[in-house]
Amino acid sequence: MTAETFASWTPGPMKCTPGTVTEGCCWWGRGAIQTTGPNNYGNLQKEVFSKVPELQHIDLCSNPEAICQNDETKWLGAIFYWANDVQGFTHPSTRSNFHKSLKKFVSGGFSRSSSVVNGADFASGTGGMVNNGGWTRIPHKNEKRLANFDFIVDILKDGGMGTCSGSGSSSTDSEETTEPTKPETSEPTKPETSSKKTCKSRYFL
Repeated sequence: MTAETFASWTPGPMKCTPGTVTEGCCWWGRGAIQTTGPNNYGNLQKEVFSKVPELQHIDLCSNPEAICQNDETKWLGAIFYWANDVQGFTHPSTRSNFHKSLKKFVSGGFSRSSSVVNGADFASGTGGMVNNGGWTRIPHKNEKRLANFDFIVDILKDGGMGTCSGSGSSSTDSEETTEPTKPETSEPTKPETSSKKTCKSRYFL
């Protein structure tokens, strides 16, 4: 088996060849989140590929390279891993950490310091889950990860995230309302129109 892609600074694509020391080493990282190892490939096959009719012709257990051979599968590994392992779809303790921290992060004005749950803030906790499989396991180069996270959040906040101001803010809903007309007098009155704004903080679990 030969990898579909490889980095420009490497000698070439990775290979696993029967009868050599690389035999059985075909579970290298693939896809958007670099799905790695037979366990992760097996879970992805069992919980996603085998249940989606359009993907049932693919068997990751016999051909893990299929992730890179089909455009519709390149992101599925990442989506499944995020929902299952990071958000904790099948892990109650992980799910509790993620949801509590996310709610605190949003209600605290998107501040990492306000989102600490069980020793880790939202960015560090989710980073630990992605990188090391544990909420409190500090991910590789965490300071750089946090700097990137804060940079992106600041841009979103500047654009109006979580506020009622800012051009193009998706968190601001404007509703035109018409006030009831007053009883008729000698001079009929026109309906009074006012613009009411409601502010909503939106986040996805």
